[in-house]
Amino acid sequence: MVSKALGVLFLIFAFVTSTMVFGTPSISQQALSVCVYYDAPVDRPNYQLGHIYAVMMRNLLGHFQEVQPKLIPIREYQSRSLFGCDRVAYFGSYYDSPTPESFYNDLSLYKRPVLWSGYNIWNLQTFMGPSAFSRKTGFEFLRLFQYSKKPNPPVTEAGFYKYFDYKGQRFHKLDQIDHRFRKHHSHVEIGLIKKELAEVLSWAEDNHTGLRTPYITAYNDFFYVADIPFSYIHESDRYLIFSDLLFDFLKLPPRHSVKKALVRIEDIHPSTDLRLLYLTLSKFKKYHIPFLISVIPKFVDPFGYLTGVPQSKTLKQNPPLVKALRYAENLGGEFVLHGFTHQLDQQLNCETGASGSDHEFWDGCLRRPLAFESETWVLERIYKAIDHLHDAGLEYVAWLPPHYEASPLAYKMFAKVFPATIQRVRYTPDGADPGNPAHWGGQFFPYEIYQDYYGQRIWPENLGNVRISDKKERDIHVRSTEDILESIRLNSVIRDSWASFFWHSQIVDTEEGLASLDRILKEIHKYGYQFVSLSELNQISPTNPSHHLLPPPPTKKP
Repeated sequence: MVSKALGVLFLIFAFVTSTMVFGTPSISQQALSVCVYYDAPVDRPNYQLGHIYAVMMRNLLGHFQEVQPKLIPIREYQSRSLFGCDRVAYFGSYYDSPTPESFYNDLSLYKRPVLWSGYNIWNLQTFMGPSAFSRKTGFEFLRLFQYSKKPNPPVTEAGFYKYFDYKGQRFHKLDQIDHRFRKHHSHVEIGLIKKELAEVLSWAEDNHTGLRTPYITAYNDFFYVADIPFSYIHESDRYLIFSDLLFDFLKLPPRHSVKKALVRIEDIHPSTDLRLLYLTLSKFKKYHIPFLISVIPKFVDPFGYLTGVPQSKTLKQNPPLVKALRYAENLGGEFVLHGFTHQLDQQLNCETGASGSDHEFWDGCLRRPLAFESETWVLERIYKAIDHLHDAGLEYVAWLPPHYEASPLAYKMFAKVFPATIQRVRYTPDGADPGNPAHWGGQFFPYEIYQDYYGQRIWPENLGNVRISDKKERDIHVRSTEDILESIRLNSVIRDSWASFFWHSQIVDTEEGLASLDRILKEIHKYGYQFVSLSELNQISPTNPSHHLLPPPPTKKP
């Protein structure tokens, strides 16, 4: 089950290095050094946003196995050091961030591709002078702009540069009013420029005035992005445009000739309603496509939330469910390991205490790492999950963290045990506080990431899931069928993009749910995506113990 809170916070911030083999260039690939500079003012030690954005850039670069990213605070820039980089990117997140003059001087002379996003482009223009700056960038910077019409909660309409045209499609920024706190959720600020010789790759349009301004420009290998594309990201956002821009910035071709699709049935555990599971499987049988099932090997309900009586049951103790899963396997289904219990034993953490509801590798009550966690504790829990799945005679192809949330330590353990994961991720830079909302960012991916900041290989989930029964909940981010159809269409112009979503089996028990699944699957086929088998993509057997990067610790099955 995906956390509603995390889904919202992914939007608000959305926003190490490892020696694992997935991030290592092959012999046929030439390493490409990409220096990512970010703002980290020395007088603002609590300011982590610049570092978070750099981490998010580093993650997207993880799609390109030949790329070797380096994350560098701009305040630490050493004269002439950027000439050792094959590509240079700078994310201006802090207004007038103190920057060594040598950086501007060296950048003015640098002949390889440069990507500049967000603030402080005016300082480069001032340093170089308007004419020299225009000759390098192809534009003149004018000013920053926010609202053409300020929101007045509870009125939901705001005027700002909301729409972004790219490759014949229209993307859009998040534009939501939180009525509880009378707050407008969006990143409205944008840099206005006067285009001269630059090519405009994407135009932004104000939803109130209809005025247009260049959003992304390119000229002589200088790429300018008029805001920070990692702020308030969502599934149909201009963030997707930026992820596609990286192919041009890096001068690298797409990795694949076929667009891939994934669908997974979510939260299947020993107390699952088998009628609903079989009904869902009948839909996939009709389409003859491979699919995933996320399996929770042990169901625990310590407080009797579901039946009034505490429960604890393993897969092996539910032969009818194991039979259903084997039937699913014969239809083309593969299993994703979705935690051990998807809750925290006898504790409330912090929903109902039942499997599928609570967090497992994260303190859902305090919104921070569990006070007692350790490498040993995380590993023992992981291997209990593996053992219980194997006891039922089942194998897995990937790991899926419960609620898409875990601590930095847990993520690093996942990377060391599992050759592949499928997830969205909460990123906290090294040295920052994972429990501080200003010190982390959430990120999803339109394409696979061979190695992220924590060392994980990630298969994407970039479409979300449809909610039928909880549309009235107080949540600013509810995905409808139409939202997912829009995201499928927009992703179709993004190089190497996937169409990956998940599905709760209880949704098929409604007419709307059945129709929704049909529409989504048909739309994915319409845009040329092909559903894939993760075991074939992995090209190894992930559950073979010889492929674990760490030996399993001693475990005691409960």
